[in-house]
Amino acid sequence: MGTIAFRELNYAPEPDGLPFDPGVAFAELAERFPAFAGEPYDLAAAAQQAPMPLIALSGERDLRTPRTIAEWIVSLAPRGHLLELPSSGHSLLDVKQKVAREVLGAASLGGADAVLTRADEISALAAASTGNGPGIYVRAVMRLSELMPHRLSGLMPHRHR
Repeated sequence: MGTIAFRELNYAPEPDGLPFDPGVAFAELAERFPAFAGEPYDLAAAAQQAPMPLIALSGERDLRTPRTIAEWIVSLAPRGHLLELPSSGHSLLDVKQKVAREVLGAASLGGADAVLTRADEISALAAASTGNGPGIYVRAVMRLSELMPHRLSGLMPHRHR
């Protein structure tokens, strides 16, 4: 997985200096894998020649593959469709297994039309599903700090000098 991620998908691009810069975030890990050599296929050409419907699932907070990329691929595919999902970041199908099951189940029973017909239901499921990623914990701490700002300092371990 790491070799594919770094050699073929450029998981450690040149740093851009912006917040959440993947070039910086993955630089140390990238040293363990081959350098980026290029994608093994032409995604644009493949999308343009896709004989079947193409449905791109796009989370609103995906930093690795932003929505603009999903929109671009969908615009190239003759039968492309975009399913925008809320509250989802990178690796949507890993983090939101219920969404993955619903999408794959609908597609296997009725193809792309079945998925698109259930778009609102799938979107609601994505919004309601919670992953075990750090975001849920950060939101919980932020909410707690609003409710009890004076008590949070007592929850933090004391540092010895």
